[in-house]
Amino acid sequence: MRLASFSANYIGGLADISITSFSGQGGGVLANVNRWRKQLGLNSHSLSQINNSIILKKSDLGNYKLIKIINEDKPLSAFLCSIIEIKNSTVFVKMNASISGINQLEEEFITFCSSFK
Repeated sequence: MRLASFSANYIGGLADISITSFSGQGGGVLANVNRWRKQLGLNSHSLSQINNSIILKKSDLGNYKLIKIINEDKPLSAFLCSIIEIKNSTVFVKMNASISGINQLEEEFITFCSSFK
């Protein structure tokens, strides 16, 4: 279901970046974020908790949601995700790297997601 896959180098490793698109809301913010949290061994959050951790960013496609998901007990895997809702579909951009990699690549990830037209 990936539209594209990319790799990004960081000191200590290689990040995997995926771009997927689904019709409508693609399952919604709550279901997707909690699925990602579960993948990292974290408990589910309420929509309110998730909304409090989302940072709104802008691209030519409009506003998008940015969320960083980290489990401090598992430093080798963390996610930085953007959720871009456009007309009748939702685009998800997800970067999987170590916590260190997520922190090193965060600004580049935001620049990448903000460049979508």
